[in-house]
Amino acid sequence: MSNADYLTEQGEQMLVWQGTGATRLGLAGQVTEKVYANLLSGLTPDSTARNQVSLTARQKKDRRCAFQAVLSAPKSVSVAALVFEDARLVQAHNEAVRATLTVLEKECALTRVRKNGSMEDRKTGNLIMAVVTHDSTRPVVIEEKEFVDPQLHSHIAIPNLTYDAKEKQWKAVNPLELFKRQALIREVYWHELARRCVALGYGIKNESYGFNLVGYEQFNARFSKRSDQLDRYREKHGLSNTAKGNAYAAAESRDRKSKRQRPDLVKEWLSQITGEEKKMVHGPGTGAVIIQRRIEDLIKLSIEHLSERVSVFRDSGLLADMVKRARGSTVNFDDLRASVDREEELIRSGDRLATVESLQLEREIIEFAKDGRNRWLPLARNPDLSPSLSEDQAKALRGLLRSRDGVMGLTGDAGAGKSTVTQELLHHFEVGTLLLSPNTGGRESLRDLAVNHQDQRIAQAFDQTQTVAAALTNKQLFQRAKGGLILVDEAGLVGIKDLSEILREAKAVKARVLLVGDTKQHHGVAAGDALRILKRHAGL
Repeated sequence: MSNADYLTEQGEQMLVWQGTGATRLGLAGQVTEKVYANLLSGLTPDSTARNQVSLTARQKKDRRCAFQAVLSAPKSVSVAALVFEDARLVQAHNEAVRATLTVLEKECALTRVRKNGSMEDRKTGNLIMAVVTHDSTRPVVIEEKEFVDPQLHSHIAIPNLTYDAKEKQWKAVNPLELFKRQALIREVYWHELARRCVALGYGIKNESYGFNLVGYEQFNARFSKRSDQLDRYREKHGLSNTAKGNAYAAAESRDRKSKRQRPDLVKEWLSQITGEEKKMVHGPGTGAVIIQRRIEDLIKLSIEHLSERVSVFRDSGLLADMVKRARGSTVNFDDLRASVDREEELIRSGDRLATVESLQLEREIIEFAKDGRNRWLPLARNPDLSPSLSEDQAKALRGLLRSRDGVMGLTGDAGAGKSTVTQELLHHFEVGTLLLSPNTGGRESLRDLAVNHQDQRIAQAFDQTQTVAAALTNKQLFQRAKGGLILVDEAGLVGIKDLSEILREAKAVKARVLLVGDTKQHHGVAAGDALRILKRHAGL
């Protein structure tokens, strides 16, 4: 941080203080190395070598001294701002960063509370942040020629200090929320930047990941040589395309910082764009475009979207989805936060949320399973089992055939032989059977078992396997299991809502239900993890 080119960036940008934590310490304006070093060591800003005063009650020699975040503009914004030299977009980026860091403080600044037996985290709402904005990537050498791409981005260094107003002392930051809420902070930055781009007259095109300025996205690949370098490095060294893999690749492949001046870089960037391409870029419009969004619609859509995937979700996840839907509009984050806090349809447990409906569905399937216990006749008391079964498979099969429960479960690791047990199970009773799978891949795997099967009745059952969605769309299919069995394969992937509907249909046709799955391997994509819930709360 002490390198002049890093701190001043050609004299145009400098490392500056931001955050209410910095304000509390009287820090403003340019960051000096001495003060920054003191904060990294947990000392007061004015500490000297002879008079070191600790800010925190405890000092650990191997303490984590700081965190770093980066907020980076979409490539098309960088191109419009730096190559086509619209300085207003640089200002828009800086304003968006400041607005985002205000949210970062409110949402992510926590400290651990460990007094009087407490094991909780407390929001402090303040951080000390040192911010610098850069305009280019690290240089990339291609065929012995050095290239530097435009990339507007800000580094935020966060010393590991926050003020706990309740305990009236400076303490370490709990970093968990900084990492858990990365998606939220990223969405807030994109929204704040997009709304400013729109206000300047630019058209935006929202993408699943970020957004583009209309007309400038054609240059994204051309000015992403550093990204291509990282991709090649990861591939060469067998690194995964994850945050950890990307961070390692970035650290190991980076070249020295460029000493070239901005005017020279702009000339080089413009030389990579043809005259015809320049004519195709119309630039911003003459007037600001206003995008309106209703907060009531945003929260409804986001809750519906998240509830389809998980029954319990974090409030930061809900906020991130709402901010994404609001991107570029006049909606501000504080209003979104307020709407989540007052939403009556949400049940809260700390920072975890669930809907009243999802809780009711969980209760329904638990009660259905409990009510069906010991209500049925066993399929077979002393079955004659195939000698080819392993000891565990035979034990599981006997348990199922002797069970008197309306809802049964067959769980095991991948490759343990659940399909073998299932086929043997169908040999021992001659009742209607409906096989269901949560996806088409699973459906086809079960249908493949029908090929060359000696027992035509069982072959037909496998051949007529349906997806859960198909059966719930055409509920007449459940008539096949009237008085018999509904077998749900890969039940760990079936959500609460779908399972509750399956159980209602089972009740209507007086059928038993067998849930087959691997609770260790699979995690439900749809809302809830029904198989685990029934094992834990219904005694499955």
